[in-house]
Amino acid sequence: AVIDPGSRQCSLRIHWRPDDVRYPAVLDPSWTTTVNDLNLARRFHTASKLPTGRVLIAGGSKDNLSGGLCEVYDPTTSSWANSASLGSVRMRHTTTTLSNGTLIVIGGVNESHGGKDTGVRAIETFNPMSPVPAWTTVASLELEAKQARYGHSAILHKNDMVLAIGGRFPGGGLFNDALTISEPNGVSTRLTNFMPEPRVHHTTTSIGLSDYVVSGGLAQDDLAPYPLLYVGQPVQG
Repeated sequence: AVIDPGSRQCSLRIHWRPDDVRYPAVLDPSWTTTVNDLNLARRFHTASKLPTGRVLIAGGSKDNLSGGLCEVYDPTTSSWANSASLGSVRMRHTTTTLSNGTLIVIGGVNESHGGKDTGVRAIETFNPMSPVPAWTTVASLELEAKQARYGHSAILHKNDMVLAIGGRFPGGGLFNDALTISEPNGVSTRLTNFMPEPRVHHTTTSIGLSDYVVSGGLAQDDLAPYPLLYVGQPVQG
């Protein structure tokens, strides 16, 4: 409707043909900077959304120096602040959120000044709802293989167990196995030959109670990527 000149408000309706748009559609998207920057520039870290709506950055590396410092982003203020530090500095690890909001960190490496990667076996958990949130070491990855890993994938399995798949042993070969890890009891099961081929830096997606699709990553020491999909075998638990 035509509004008289000088009116305090009016309505504007925009219409487009449904056939011309693919949903979900974003109108006028833009990036903005936060109020402040991260205190520690980093890479190979993890980012997890907390039950409070905040985002927790854990681990990572800067200029070949590992950082155990964690930082949290508050969307209400658009700002970053320091959080409780990891007990073991690490990068190339995984962080998985359990059904109660607890975070569990698995694996990774601690890059030393000399460039030699040292594997991190300790498993840590973080309860963001605690009066004083802190990281707690709950278990070790010392299984039959007695080896740490990094570049693996981790997803939440039924009964609040975490399924960690593949990865690489620091300074060594790749894994094709999987670990089922329960909190707070730590490692519960090691599944050998979980995948037909070993993988590192891949992704794993759950497509049911017992099926998992592993895609991408590197499958050989020559770092040649294979664009193949694997459906995992059933996992007990």
